[in-house]
Parts: sequence; C-alpha cells; structure tokens
Amino acid sequence: VSSPTLISSTEELAVFVSPMDPPAALYLDLEGVNLSRHGTISILTILPKPQGKVRVIDVLSLASSAFTTTSKNGKTSLKPLLQDPGTPKCLWDARSDADALWARYQVRLAGVVDIQLLENASRVGNKTLLCGLDKAVRWDLGHSNAKFPRVQRWFSRKDGFKALMDAEPNIFDVRPIAPETLQYWRLSELTACTPNIDIIHFKAFDLAFL
Repeated sequence: VSSPTLISSTEELAVFVSPMDPPAALYLDLEGVNLSRHGTISILTILPKPQGKVRVIDVLSLASSAFTTTSKNGKTSLKPLLQDPGTPKCLWDARSDADALWARYQVRLAGVVDIQLLENASRVGNKTLLCGLDKAVRWDLGHSNAKFPRVQRWFSRKDGFKALMDAEPNIFDVRPIAPETLQYWRLSELTACTPNIDIIHFKAFDLAFL
C-alpha cells in the first residue's frame, strides 16, 4: 500500500473530504491515550474505498475541527459521513473507537462492520473468546506457503514498531509526528483488514495490504 498522507490542517482536511461524497466504504482505525470515553483520541486513520489511499488525520492538533471542517462546497464533513448508516465503517473491534468518538466529539458512529465479530462468526470451533488481530492474520494467512513470506514481513515490521511504543508509550501524542510513526499505519488494523470482505468466509484480509 502507498505511504500514508498526514492531514494536520483544516485546509488539507477540506481537500480530503471534498471528493468523498459518498464513499463505498470507510476503513477506520483510531489511536489515543486510553482510547475510550475516559481517554483521548490522537489519530484517526481512514482508508476510503474505492479511493484506496490511507489518510492519517491529526485529531490531537485539529480537535473538533477534525470532524466539523466542511468540504470545499460546504456540503459535508467527516462527522455526517461517520454517522451515515448507509456508508459501511469497517473496523477491527469497534468498541473503544465508537466510545471515544461519541464521548469526546459527539460523533455517533453508524453503519459499523466489526471485522473482529465477522471473524468470530465464521470461525470453526470454539467461539467463546474474541480473537486478536495478530492471531487472526497469522491464522488466516500464515498457513499458505504462497502468502507466508508477506505475513512474516508484516509481523517483523509491526514488532519493530511495538519496540518504539514500549520506549515511548504516548508515541501517538508526540508532535511533530515522526516518519516511522506515520509508516505504522501501513501495518495497523486498517491495512490488515481488507477493503474486500470475503463474502463466502466473512474473512477480512487482503494480501495487497501486507
């Protein structure tokens, strides 16, 4: 996937939302400190389809403007797009993300497709516990010889960023955003969850994003 584009001004955000009416789907990932109603949102990452390019929105800097800045024609902003039940919002485990969006910015996320729940529903065997993304990627893609090298590269790069997070727990709040932090979104939930949910198996992974 191409390098993510950082959006940290209202001017850049207005340009981004202008051609997004309406996207076929939005693939979302949020990062923050204690991401929930009790914490903060630092970053909102969006992959609109069929556009197919990751945008990293600096919510920490933009605050409420991240959701209220309108397109150039003044017709839309991120808030109504996120609240539109007709536009699927695809996330891996939407609970904390939705909780934080409503509590912090009164954005009521609608049209949610929780890919973690799809994995659970389509899993053969015990469904008692939800599966983490890393385990799901390893299970769904790691058993194919053709796909194994790409899966290994994905884990290797992600493990490298986890080491940075251990050294700086609030790394998503550091400004300016470091290049290695920006590149994290090539490895995140957003890029591991496919923009094409497999209709037969309800799986959510696409090698084009590994």
